[in-house]
Amino acid sequence: MPFLTAGRAALAERIRQHVPGVAGEIAIALAVGDQSGIEGPVRLAMRDSGLTHILSISGLHIGLVAALAMVFTRRGLALVPAIALRVDTKKLAVWPTAALVLLYGVLAGWDVPVQRSVIMTGVVLLAILLDRTPLTLRTVAVAAVLVLLGSPEALLNPGFQMSFAAVIALISGYEIIGPWLSRLRAAYGGILGPVIAVGSALLTSLVATVATAPFTAFHFHTIALYGIVANLLAIPLTGLVIMPGVVLGFLLLPFGLDAWGWGLAGMGDRWLDWPWRRQSPGCPARRSRCPLFPKPYCC
Repeated sequence: MPFLTAGRAALAERIRQHVPGVAGEIAIALAVGDQSGIEGPVRLAMRDSGLTHILSISGLHIGLVAALAMVFTRRGLALVPAIALRVDTKKLAVWPTAALVLLYGVLAGWDVPVQRSVIMTGVVLLAILLDRTPLTLRTVAVAAVLVLLGSPEALLNPGFQMSFAAVIALISGYEIIGPWLSRLRAAYGGILGPVIAVGSALLTSLVATVATAPFTAFHFHTIALYGIVANLLAIPLTGLVIMPGVVLGFLLLPFGLDAWGWGLAGMGDRWLDWPWRRQSPGCPARRSRCPLFPKPYCC
């Protein structure tokens, strides 16, 4: 729709004014899904370090937006006793969260990966309203069925396979170690709270990276040798700095104070410039060919 296209272009230009350079272009890619301003060498470096998925709005970004919106909304409602004492703030927070996720998906271009991620997030939010456990393998199965009903061909898409592989691995892994983590938080949460939080984030990155590595090798015939290390640092940075900045920018946009949010996101984008991204293109240690998986035949 023309007005959405014009709105996305205007927002991209506004971000570019506040955050110039590569950091601003990465912030634009994460805010409105426009990667046209990212130069070839930067794109190649992100691919070689296994961080291409950071640039493409998908389940990681939609999920972070939903989580941040839920946390901010519930904390805000808790400050109003008249609401907090009479209403289930968790269920009430679902509605603004769903609205923000839908708005973010539309601004991001509403392509197939974004649609898939919004549907998965919607199923999780619906489970909260129905008093069901939101993150279970049944929830993943329902989301997969809904996505495939609309786009059956998505089953063969690398993004679909990698997204659901990561989610299934994370849910299964935390079902195993979840009770142990709960006991650890109950016993040492006050003292080791930050350590447990950082360890959980690193473990999440490791599980997701290992779960998607076979699909990366099969579809793209290469393995980013630094991918696990890069993602162990980049994913927590994305969740703790970059995406909160993007969400803050959206929330402050009506008040004209969105520069604070874009600045925070741009600062996180600059930190993504890890040493291995500065290697020369000819460095043989950057990527490894993966002959184990032959190229599939073309139809």
